[in-house]
Amino acid sequence: MSLHQIFQRLADDGVPETPWEQALRGVLAPAGFLYGIGAASARHLYDLGIRKRTELPVSVLSVGNITLGGTGKTPFVAWLARWLMETGKSPAVVSRGYGREDEAKLVVVHDGRRQRVSAKDGGDEPVLLARLLRNVPIISTSNRADGARLAMRRMNADVIVLDDGFQHHRLARQGDIVLLDATRPLTKLSVFPRGTLREPLSGLSRAHLIVLTRWNQAGRSGKAIARWLRNNHPELPFVRMTVVPDSFVHLESGETERLSTRNGQTALLVCGVGNPGSVVRSVREAGLRIVAKKFLPDHAEITPAMMKKFEAARRSAGADILLMTEKDAARASGRASFPASALALRIRLAFAAREDEERAVRTLSARLAVRPVRGLLR
Repeated sequence: MSLHQIFQRLADDGVPETPWEQALRGVLAPAGFLYGIGAASARHLYDLGIRKRTELPVSVLSVGNITLGGTGKTPFVAWLARWLMETGKSPAVVSRGYGREDEAKLVVVHDGRRQRVSAKDGGDEPVLLARLLRNVPIISTSNRADGARLAMRRMNADVIVLDDGFQHHRLARQGDIVLLDATRPLTKLSVFPRGTLREPLSGLSRAHLIVLTRWNQAGRSGKAIARWLRNNHPELPFVRMTVVPDSFVHLESGETERLSTRNGQTALLVCGVGNPGSVVRSVREAGLRIVAKKFLPDHAEITPAMMKKFEAARRSAGADILLMTEKDAARASGRASFPASALALRIRLAFAAREDEERAVRTLSARLAVRPVRGLLR
């Protein structure tokens, strides 16, 4: 059993199956308490002015999580960038590029005209954003301020979208958007390493907008989270977004096709994302029947040898197609030759109701109206 699988069993509402796993969960509880103190202390150094935040002369909007694992952040960042362009802005996305070979290196993933690197150098999520947005600058670097300055100077960006920036305190921002997976019971979550919280839930008080993703898959869990937010953060606006299967992408050619062309077919699903259960539900909503699954840890490398094994497993299972998420496909691109049977399911986020979209637009517009500090670029 991998460490990833053990962590899933121990974390949050998982069920330990052995006595030593139960004992380990007890040991991890105080470790989570200490981790939470450390996270708060790091933030307070900036709040007290002991460590200085970098102020930029353009607006910065952060999109982040309070949990480990997938919340649908990448499709939301794509929506936000498109919305900014529709309002006449010139956004750029600055990301850490988690999982790439050198996370400290500043890499231009997309310069606004073309994609310049693969996921190996730029990270899987920035590369996926580059493919989804096509004409928005995407930069990967652990030094977000340097990435933002580059985007302003060379790519004329007038809004910086800080990807996965809620716990990145060095760069000042005008708005913090936090995504919550509505399928995961919020009050059952614990702080890492006991659970998947990056910091205590009290950290949500720093947010300006909460986005409840996967609302169409959540049921009672989503309603309970909405009720908790109203009771504990009545001043904090939140909106609901649904996960919508959009189309299939042929990984060999890059061409897309409608979902209806594959209705009723069978698939071997390869999935290495933070919430594989949501992917399984989306695949079924797209009209496919899953006959075999290969789950990988989030951000796991996909090599040519693995692709060959996946294709052999597809044939052995008698599946019509080898199906991946676009994020998984981004990690395999440039390292593996996709078989003709390989497709990716493209998904998008949609607001659950018009009032949700109106609230999101109203809140984001108000944050953009907050004037950034005007100063000399250093």
